[in-house]
Amino acid sequence: MTLRESDFLKGGGIAYAAGLASVSLALGLSSFGAQGIIDVDPSIVTAFGFGFFWVSAVLGTCFIMVGMSFFASSSRMSQPCDPNRDELVRVLVDESSGKESLIYGGPSRILRETLLSDWPLDRRLLRERWCVLDSNDNDVTDLTFSEFEGVIRLVFD
Repeated sequence: MTLRESDFLKGGGIAYAAGLASVSLALGLSSFGAQGIIDVDPSIVTAFGFGFFWVSAVLGTCFIMVGMSFFASSSRMSQPCDPNRDELVRVLVDESSGKESLIYGGPSRILRETLLSDWPLDRRLLRERWCVLDSNDNDVTDLTFSEFEGVIRLVFD
């Protein structure tokens, strides 16, 4: 099973809901304790309820932040979208893993700059020597988007 951005967002929502439920439960129990219906100290129950609320709020925020930052570039690069009229789209295939990514850039944008600013693969691979080849095995790494067409391949030395 692979994790998706929506899984982290759901986790954040569940954490928020648990925090709100704890506050509601704590306020209800403390009011029953204040009336003498049950034998609890209202101040302790309220403190624990609000403490759990803050812990769940922090966890929920962490879930959402991790999900958005971890998946932001990979989901944007792998899912098709309608480009602007002045953008060109190219399919980039990583030769080592076979992973395909969509690369968007203006006609005068250099491919290397596009890849460096929004690297579609694991960041550790960015430190290795690489080049981009077209279907005729021509190096198109330092060309603009308008100077090549078709599927391009990312090759590591």
